[in-house]
Amino acid sequence: MYLILGYLGFGNYGDELLADLLESRLKAKHGSNTEIKRLSAKKSWLKQLNLLIKSQKVFAIGGMFQDLSGPWSIFYYSLVIIIAKLLSKEIIIFAQGIGPLQNPFTKLITRLVFSMASKISVRDDASSEFLQESNIPHITVTDWAWILLDEIENIDIKKFTYLPKNSICVALRESRFINEDFLQTISSLINSQNKNIIFLAMQDGDQSINMICKNLLESSNGVTFIDASKFSPQELIYLFKNYISQIYTMRYHAGLIAKIAGIEVNLIDCDPKMVHLSKQISSKPVEELFLNAKLSEEFL
Repeated sequence: MYLILGYLGFGNYGDELLADLLESRLKAKHGSNTEIKRLSAKKSWLKQLNLLIKSQKVFAIGGMFQDLSGPWSIFYYSLVIIIAKLLSKEIIIFAQGIGPLQNPFTKLITRLVFSMASKISVRDDASSEFLQESNIPHITVTDWAWILLDEIENIDIKKFTYLPKNSICVALRESRFINEDFLQTISSLINSQNKNIIFLAMQDGDQSINMICKNLLESSNGVTFIDASKFSPQELIYLFKNYISQIYTMRYHAGLIAKIAGIEVNLIDCDPKMVHLSKQISSKPVEELFLNAKLSEEFL
């Protein structure tokens, strides 16, 4: 059994997307009957331990190792990986984004945990530099979600009939960077374009900050709220291509998917991974980012 470890089960579209893609590619390589489970902090410790015992390999995905929101997530994921190592499981750290890490102790724990992995791929230069400082072998790739460029899926057209075309999409999230001045700036920018607006929630909880921004709008144009969880990744690509002219986003994977769709992407650089994505999409064609992401497939 293959076990996928990450920030799963909490309504985060990006992390669930990465897990879905990893699961589909594992089954494509090892057979459709391959058993794959997901390990979530929502499960009891007894259930988590049982999954670890039954597993053959543990794939750690996403951006688990950061202490911006406190050290507890690092402690949790580190403990799970240490237990897996003690159980003699193979640990594969897959297209991981490290940081930001501010505390010397969390940096030490992260280096210890990464040294336990048999294979490591990271998705940005800052993560690579962090591992290079400790001489931990790894490869640097782009985010796993770029392989969406190669995914084919049926589109349910009926989901889109009520949406206005040529709209602006806004995808905000709770952040220490958000204050009244920030929201006023975003609202003024949107108002000045005099277009319909689609607010996109990429995670449970995004709806509230999107609503605050909506209440600051002066435009009489239509406003629509949609939940990304109601759409497959390919349906989001279809949405962006056919209904949205540009996006303003604080959500990493909303910006990435919009770039695949070929629309104008305005990233709000609220954390290091958004800064890195901004540099990537401004300097490299989508096809190159896709091919680089596929390098991670050698770990499957």
